[in-house]
Amino acid sequence: MNYTFIIPFYNEDQNVSTLNNEIINNIKKVNDGKRNFEIIYIDDGSNDNTFEELKKLDSNGIDTTVIRHRINMSQSAALNTGISHSKYENLIILDGDLQNDPADTNKMIDEFEKGADMVIGWRKNRKDNFFLRSFPSILANFVVRLFSKSKVHDHGCAFKVVKKNTIDELTNWGDFHRLLAARLANNGYKVKEIEVN
Repeated sequence: MNYTFIIPFYNEDQNVSTLNNEIINNIKKVNDGKRNFEIIYIDDGSNDNTFEELKKLDSNGIDTTVIRHRINMSQSAALNTGISHSKYENLIILDGDLQNDPADTNKMIDEFEKGADMVIGWRKNRKDNFFLRSFPSILANFVVRLFSKSKVHDHGCAFKVVKKNTIDELTNWGDFHRLLAARLANNGYKVKEIEVN
């Protein structure tokens, strides 16, 4: 199976090199010769040095594309840009803010290759401020589960492995990435969830 990493950035110049190195290291661990990988980085109109840092990554040894939005358009818009430029049918989506641990890529891919249409991370042991981040997330996830067929605990987790052909006009609207698991579940796709760091 072949995979496209899609990572949006917005004012994350301090994280670019670290995240890229972690992704490259983990690609080397899971690349058994039967998988191909590409990376698409999208700078969503940053006003710091994110784009300059991204341009330094052309010597990755992995097919790497850097795309820049001239203005900040939203995380969903940045993801759509990456999806439209991806050449592979399986997408690995991560945030550029180091909230997700690329070391979890291995187990996400293993679970995905068992036959899921989507694997989403579950940040079971979050380190965020409880009242500002964790509690609102718990409440939002409860509401989403109440009105959808999804059993996912953490719809807000950005770390996903998903088949590109599941993302269509039924799922891709509004701030689509936050409710993608619920929309796929409602449309009969197989969604799995695993704990991530």
